[in-house]
Amino acid sequence: MPLVTTGWDKRPRQDHPVSWEKNPGYAQQKTFPATATPDEIAAHLGRAVAFVKANPSVCPANTIIVYAWNEHDEGGWLCPTWTPSGQPDTSRLDAIRSILR
Repeated sequence: MPLVTTGWDKRPRQDHPVSWEKNPGYAQQKTFPATATPDEIAAHLGRAVAFVKANPSVCPANTIIVYAWNEHDEGGWLCPTWTPSGQPDTSRLDAIRSILR
C-alpha cells in the first residue's frame, strides 16, 4: 500500500518529549522537511491514486494509507486547525477532497 505523508516536523517533541520515545534521533536534529502545502498534499495523493490504478497487480488491496489525522506534534496533521481569525482551516481536507471526488 502506498503511503501519502502530509509532513514530518517533530520540533514540538524536541521541547516536549513523549514518554514512549527514549533518545530519539530527531531530538538533536537541526532541520526538518518543510511543511507540506495543501496543494503539495493533493499532488502527492493524486500520484498515489494514479499509481494504485495503474498497478493493480502490486496493489491488490486497492488502498492508500494517508498519514495522519491528528499528528500535530509530528507535522502530519489533516484535522482542521484554527486560523488567527478564529475560523477553522480546512485547506488540507479541501485539497484531499479535490482529488477524491
